[in-house]
Amino acid sequence: MQRLVERPELEVVVWPENRNCERKWILENFPGASAVLVMLNDKIDAEVLSAAGPNLKVVSTMSVGYEHVDLDFLAKHQVRLGYTPDVLTEAVADTTLLLALMAGRNAKETMTLVDEGRVCIVHITRTQPPNTSPSL
Repeated sequence: MQRLVERPELEVVVWPENRNCERKWILENFPGASAVLVMLNDKIDAEVLSAAGPNLKVVSTMSVGYEHVDLDFLAKHQVRLGYTPDVLTEAVADTTLLLALMAGRNAKETMTLVDEGRVCIVHITRTQPPNTSPSL
């Protein structure tokens, strides 16, 4: 976002708060925009898109899905849509595998025992250097 803000030929208007953008703010700030970048929780329907006006060329959403955007309106007015498909595919797969492994190994119960001090942890010290065989 900073790169866009720093370009003098662009007028960039950014929601100033660290919380969900209010619909009222969107309706007040979209008119005249040629491009908008929205989040998953911003409902971008015909009312919002009409308020933006005829200069709107692209709507981009920082989300994998685009259910919150009125696709019929975009198609009718030849407005392009940008979104981020597959951006979370590997993260979801990793998390799924992690959760499956944890469930199979009773990780939560084991961590509870450790946290409560009900598990004796034994430290094993190696008496011979690694990669050597004991002499016969």
